[in-house]
Amino acid sequence: MVTPFAMDHSAFGALAFVVEADGKRLFYSGDFRGHGRKAALFEELCSKPPRAIDRLLIEGTTLGSASHEERTEEKLEEDLKALYSRYSGLKLVSVSGQNVDRMVTLYKSCKDSGRTFVLDLYTATILEGTKRSSIPHPGPDWHDKRALRVIYTPKYEDILRQHPAYHEVLELAEPFRIEKDEIAKDPGRHVMVFRDSLLDDYTALGDWGKGVLIYSQWSGYRKDPGFAKVDAVLKRRGMDIKPCHTSGHASKAQLKRLVQALKPKILSPMHTFHAELARELWRNVELLEDGRSYEVWGGKMR
Repeated sequence: MVTPFAMDHSAFGALAFVVEADGKRLFYSGDFRGHGRKAALFEELCSKPPRAIDRLLIEGTTLGSASHEERTEEKLEEDLKALYSRYSGLKLVSVSGQNVDRMVTLYKSCKDSGRTFVLDLYTATILEGTKRSSIPHPGPDWHDKRALRVIYTPKYEDILRQHPAYHEVLELAEPFRIEKDEIAKDPGRHVMVFRDSLLDDYTALGDWGKGVLIYSQWSGYRKDPGFAKVDAVLKRRGMDIKPCHTSGHASKAQLKRLVQALKPKILSPMHTFHAELARELWRNVELLEDGRSYEVWGGKMR
């Protein structure tokens, strides 16, 4: 038997699972956190955990990071609004379109500060696909076309037009469409989702004014070769890069809370480069090797 548990995570629809077979119970955490917009799910799991867990497979993304308290998405909203007020030009936000929690945060920060949040078509496709009225998306049930707009860029528009299944997205986004000249007339009003692949399209907008690139994802991505071109363009235009991010993964304190609640007989970290550091937090750790298949039998992995 498999029992799902909805989890707080930056991506949409994250689940943990209890898998029961042969009288044993395994809990698979998946990616999760306890400081996002669905933090209540984490609190509920910790207060009413499944019992008699023989083995826990727990995410360990932050095991190699320094211990600190993560900012909530609500605190991030306030930090973003403060950043907006410091720059009179265009605001670009380097962020994953799949970080749905962050899209909600960006939209709310724009609406509260009288600005317009501009999605690219890729991000609009993801948000429309959630089919949730609480998530900003282009569609007939989202009536605020002042705070939410969509920019059509040639490359991604062509991709969508080549696939009939995505034609609906273009139709839904059309009432929210914003043209380049509208952004160029008042760049300071607009906060735009940005990825390295959008650089040429956004450069064509003309003068960005005294703008800023807000970096709202893991800082390690700035080391990717593709970001070098972005960095060079920003320097030529005199734009600052300002980090404003909170992790989509559980802090060490949150990992410890979940383990304490579940009380597994054995736990194994996954999704981490520092699995061995789990032994500094817990005694009942069994490390697993990447690329190997394991069979649960008699409470042990083999």
